[in-house]
Amino acid sequence: MNTLFRSTVGEFYRQRAGFFLVVILLAFGFLSAREHVGIAVFLLADRYGMISLATVWALYALMAQIFWNTLWSSPGYSFVYHARLLPAARRFSWLGVLAAGFLIPPLLYGAWIVNVALGEGIFARSIPVLCIWLGMWLVLILWADRKLSNQDTAVTKKTVPAALRFKRPVSWVFWTLEWLFREKSLTLLLCKAGSLLITIAALAYYGTDDYDLRLPAVGLSMAALANIGLSYEVFHWETNIWPWARSLPISFLTRTGRLMLVHFLLLAPDFLLTIRYGYHLMGFDEMSRIFFLQLSLLLWYHSSLYKAKPLLEDSLGAVFLLFIVLTVLILYNTPLVLLATALLAGGFLNFYRRT
Repeated sequence: MNTLFRSTVGEFYRQRAGFFLVVILLAFGFLSAREHVGIAVFLLADRYGMISLATVWALYALMAQIFWNTLWSSPGYSFVYHARLLPAARRFSWLGVLAAGFLIPPLLYGAWIVNVALGEGIFARSIPVLCIWLGMWLVLILWADRKLSNQDTAVTKKTVPAALRFKRPVSWVFWTLEWLFREKSLTLLLCKAGSLLITIAALAYYGTDDYDLRLPAVGLSMAALANIGLSYEVFHWETNIWPWARSLPISFLTRTGRLMLVHFLLLAPDFLLTIRYGYHLMGFDEMSRIFFLQLSLLLWYHSSLYKAKPLLEDSLGAVFLLFIVLTVLILYNTPLVLLATALLAGGFLNFYRRT
């Protein structure tokens, strides 16, 4: 059972570490304890609260089910189908443990909601929370048992929809973005969702009082760092998926320019959202300085990957340290253009030395 749990549930959390990192950054980076309590009270008291909670949890359970199905459909997991020979009671108990392992985050958040309900004296309203979790748990168990009864470890060949069959332009930038959309769509979705939510939160808080430019500069810098997963995937694409392209007779300035263009396009939704929600809060000159800082920050991170070629999780320490130093410098009124120029120059130098 321990082997099955580690190879299934453990693999889920390992491969979805970026998703949970974004959730943690959102939950504990911007939301205070009072705001967490306010969300819990809304879920308990509002008539649409439980519907909202059930919807979010159902989407999470669907993500877990899709991963579980994909994992057990791979040829390397054919051994799990021997579990169908076990007695029903033992088989369902094992599947129950696996399903509960996938649903640990909703369980912890549900326990938090129940705790808030006890503190607010509305415990009866928290009973549907337990019912929703038990419903998802039972659905996953029944689906897994059906999966064991119908062994399927075939490897399906990916087909391109007819609508996507068109002549690709001869452009490294296009190929990189297409690879991100087609092969790393979940990472793209999670990173952009995280950065856009941080952007909205920073601008919404900026508009609540008379703050200076330092507040959105710090908040939107954090939003830019939510895209480091995408920058890492671009690095992975260039060095591991398509390494032979680095031997092509392409000038250093061309390589630098197309990397800058890719990162600019990755940050384009953030820029547009900042303009949409911040045009009445900041002038064009102030937004331009923040955009320059965001782009420089992401390019610096990308260039640092060429130095040691680390794993994504190994590079996070340097990112957090840089963010702390950058925050301190911004709070001491260091010009944003100067900070962005220094980051861009450092990134340019790193990239020049390693390519």
